Amino acid sequence: MKTNNFKKRIWVIMAFALLLGLQTMAQIKPSVYVGLGNYTNVGGMVGIGTEIQYKLISVNAAIGFDGCNQAFFGKGYYAGKERVGDNPFWGFDVGLKCYFYKGFFGGVNYGLLGKYCLEETAERVRVNNFYDFSFTLGYKWHYYKGLYGMAWLGATSNKDANQFVFVFGSKSFNPRAGLIIGYEFKH
Repeated sequence: MKTNNFKKRIWVIMAFALLLGLQTMAQIKPSVYVGLGNYTNVGGMVGIGTEIQYKLISVNAAIGFDGCNQAFFGKGYYAGKERVGDNPFWGFDVGLKCYFYKGFFGGVNYGLLGKYCLEETAERVRVNNFYDFSFTLGYKWHYYKGLYGMAWLGATSNKDANQFVFVFGSKSFNPRAGLIIGYEFKH
């Protein structure tokens, strides 16, 4: 008799776990997106990614193309000088967001923040990529049958990535900013 009671309990626990799992799956909202920004949330200057949202929390991952640097400076060259060093075509970004009020969110991401110059001579520039954390505040809005837009602004944990050099040599604040257009599969 004890074996039958044990089996019944196992069946009840499994049925409860299945119902709980179905309820959780019903609240998960997967989406895909394409975006433009300065590396954060899109993995490069231009990127594609996915976001999976559960209630107020979401995780995202993206791969991006450093197209702006490639287009302006040419592959292998930097302002007329030979470029050497770590210069991959693609970057990545992974993150976590918390939606706290009607589409407003705060997020933390880890990924490619840009490139920096290690050494520069008259003939060549040694360039490396740097990866670190970025912190953003933004807004996500839905506009048509699962389509959404997202915009954000933030800063990084790397002080050098928060600044960039203008043509005249003066440094200025470089916020993490961008725009995404995406599609939610459950809306």
